[in-house]
Amino acid sequence: MNLSVAELTWLLKWIVSTLTVLTVLYLVTWLLIRLLTRLARQSAAQTDLDLIGQEARVTRTIRPGHAGRILYTAEGKAIQLAASSTQRLEAGSLVLITALDRGVARTIAKESSATSSGATST
Repeated sequence: MNLSVAELTWLLKWIVSTLTVLTVLYLVTWLLIRLLTRLARQSAAQTDLDLIGQEARVTRTIRPGHAGRILYTAEGKAIQLAASSTQRLEAGSLVLITALDRGVARTIAKESSATSSGATST
């Protein structure tokens, strides 16, 4: 296969142009990934693990086997979550978040059973 100097020059220019375009695309993609990663870290300050042990207020009654809703405050923002519990928790009661499962908070009553039943210690 005999190529002329003009054809070799054209082929070399085409290869260099292609490599240049691919390099620019790679750099732009790399920079976007770095930028988006940094933004995601800044906006994801409150993670699921941070919610465990947090206090919340029931906004819609939670019954065993049925989801209710809770409201908690994180970084000055009021956030609502679906919630479940093994006990009935009336709207307005305080709860503790014990776990998170697929966006549903598992909760328990914050008040002890002795306090809610009216028992007193001596």
